[in-house]
Amino acid sequence: MKRLLLLAHIVCLCLAVAAQKHVVADGNIRSLQVTVNGEAGLLPVIRLGSDDVLEFSFDDLTHEYYRYTYRIVHCDFDWQTTESLFESEYLENTTDSNVLDDYAPSLNTSVLYNHYRFAIPSESTRILLSGNYKLLVFRETDEGDEEQRPIFTACFCVSEQTCGIRATVSGDTDIDYNRSHQQISLQVNLPADVDCSRQEAIKTVVVRNRDYAMAAVNPKPTAVAGSSMEWKHSQELIFPAGNEFRKFEMLSTHVAGMHIDHLNWQPPHYQAEVMVDEVRKNYLYEEDQNGLVVFRSEDAADNDTESDYVLTTFYLQVPEPLPYTIYVSGDWTNYALSDEYRMTYDAETGLYHCTTLLKTGYYNYQYVPRYRNNMPLRNKRNVIEGDFYQTANIYTVFVYYKPNGSRYDRLIGYLTLKS
Repeated sequence: MKRLLLLAHIVCLCLAVAAQKHVVADGNIRSLQVTVNGEAGLLPVIRLGSDDVLEFSFDDLTHEYYRYTYRIVHCDFDWQTTESLFESEYLENTTDSNVLDDYAPSLNTSVLYNHYRFAIPSESTRILLSGNYKLLVFRETDEGDEEQRPIFTACFCVSEQTCGIRATVSGDTDIDYNRSHQQISLQVNLPADVDCSRQEAIKTVVVRNRDYAMAAVNPKPTAVAGSSMEWKHSQELIFPAGNEFRKFEMLSTHVAGMHIDHLNWQPPHYQAEVMVDEVRKNYLYEEDQNGLVVFRSEDAADNDTESDYVLTTFYLQVPEPLPYTIYVSGDWTNYALSDEYRMTYDAETGLYHCTTLLKTGYYNYQYVPRYRNNMPLRNKRNVIEGDFYQTANIYTVFVYYKPNGSRYDRLIGYLTLKS
């Protein structure tokens, strides 16, 4: 009975979810990626004043030249724009026009596109303050005016790394023992310039697998002593454990890869069918990459411009339609429950299916239900993938501080750990 009460309590906690996620508003913009120092799979976080480099890249399937410009906006810990700061306070910019001029057309592909890439910091742009940031990219119209709505928004963080963070993950939780949840224990040692008596000035966010829909936002510490804050047996830091990501490889337009059932050419696209998946009843160990995608092709000398696009169909077999809307999800969907990744049920075949255009490469994916009243998956178990304490998840802890009289949230430290 006690565990049932605890479970009911945690469902009511942390309903406010941080709004950090990349958002693509134009269907011709595909394969958006943000890497740190050339390494895929990391959360887009760099250290203030370091040599770290964020690289942004994307494909424009119009295959026409457009003049793209970008803006950088500082945000608070919950990803709302920091209205109290002027751009010149957080950004050093030596040019009046931030134009994306590094692009190359695709080569020998059935789907034509232009590949764009740019980096921050650059010779003309340098970040001056720590915190959360949004990068907004705009397309100019034929008249030379900038469209009002960004074609995409990419999020990243800049950290001071001045606080010490220690954290552990355990399947022995206050809800169950080695069953379906994982619990974080956390200790933060604050630097000398932080006023620990003002707990409301210190915010923490814990994210699972780069998915902010699975974030615990500003859980209340269970103990504060001197410059140290602790979260032990915190019900707000209990997460559904999930299951390992499913995966497939589509490295060629000529040969079906891992977990690809069928690949052929049907003009105007190559078409691929992922093998039929089933609802998971048990934990299955997989060497996954926690939602990661890597774009590449065995047929390409340059993966960025010579990897082709394939019309790819996913299938999920269930005996009857579920009382939820089902989506294909992963880092490559930006964990967005959008119409493009929504699955449709076919009563004759007993299959959910979804077709989308994907660049060749290695993909991790899962099937995610949207519950009634849009309840986040953070507060409910996944009925399709299941939740098992053995699952290897990546958790990232962010610590923010807003000094008395300050006009912005500083990101004073972050830590990534694996369960």
